[in-house]
Amino acid sequence: MSSVSIRRRETSFQVRLSSACKLAEIPRYSPHDLRHRYASLKLREGVPVTDLAAQLGHSKKSMTLDTYSHVMIDE
Repeated sequence: MSSVSIRRRETSFQVRLSSACKLAEIPRYSPHDLRHRYASLKLREGVPVTDLAAQLGHSKKSMTLDTYSHVMIDE
């Protein structure tokens, strides 16, 4: 698959996501926002950091901890 078709697919997803947010009358979310929210909720639910790191594709759990440690501190 070419980089052009990948970008087109990403753009198409972003347009659909933006439309869905507007239809639901909620703030516009980006794929990054959704990923961050998912990870934050999973940590609050008590999912082990090693499991979450694997789900997010992080090669090391330290990357997950560096990015989402504020979730653990806020509790």
